[in-house]
Amino acid sequence: MRKYLIQLFLLSISIPFLNAHAQASLDSLEIIALSPKPNQVDVAPNASISITFNQSVASIDFDENTFFVYGEHTGRLAGNLSRPNNSTVVFKPNEPFAINDRMTAILVRRDLNLGVLTKGFIWEFEVAPSSGSLDFQRISFSTGFRFTSVVAAELTGDEYMDICYAGITDAGSFLETAFYQNGQFIPRSRVALPDRVRPLYTADLNADGLSDFVLLHRGAEKYTIEPRISICHLLPNGNLSLEETFTIGDALLGFAEPRGAVVNDLN
Repeated sequence: MRKYLIQLFLLSISIPFLNAHAQASLDSLEIIALSPKPNQVDVAPNASISITFNQSVASIDFDENTFFVYGEHTGRLAGNLSRPNNSTVVFKPNEPFAINDRMTAILVRRDLNLGVLTKGFIWEFEVAPSSGSLDFQRISFSTGFRFTSVVAAELTGDEYMDICYAGITDAGSFLETAFYQNGQFIPRSRVALPDRVRPLYTADLNADGLSDFVLLHRGAEKYTIEPRISICHLLPNGNLSLEETFTIGDALLGFAEPRGAVVNDLN
């Protein structure tokens, strides 16, 4: 069974910014500057990502498996790492960030006894929206669902946004994808769910370059609370696979009713 760490009720991640005047020893390696800044909302699509430390770091400590970047809608980004000086590491994506995407930069935790590298580090920022006028086109299609949640994501690798939605039919609760093809949304894959979903999130949970889904359940019937979370994977063949469903533990005054989640590499 795969394990995922999901933090509930948190709307933003607080970043414990590190002391720039730490002693220059290996066990006090700390971060003194980040670019873009944590929670910055106007990052240019062609921006690079950099971390500056309080002392020199070895190039061997940084590669595509130890410092990488995910887009909420675009998945893991390919790019190149460089060191303009001995204390700074820069990630340059091969392609510009998607407009209005939310990016997560991850410095992986390692057993090196090197301060921040032992703990790992993570921060998020948002790509600036585009300016100018846009022409919108109405696209309609029928699903037979009574919708409870919907999310947009790039699911097919063709650079067009697709959608995934959860809802209820007379046969039960379901999750379904619809791929954008030739100016239309075409329903693609459907999977049965334990109960209603609200809300629904997308992220690449297993680092395979495909969007996966985190589903928060509130109860099978109206006004009931059976707090559970389901993990659903998008397979390379385009089908959905329900990986697992687990129950959230009791809160102090009864069940904890999930209202929102942040999905991230918190450990």
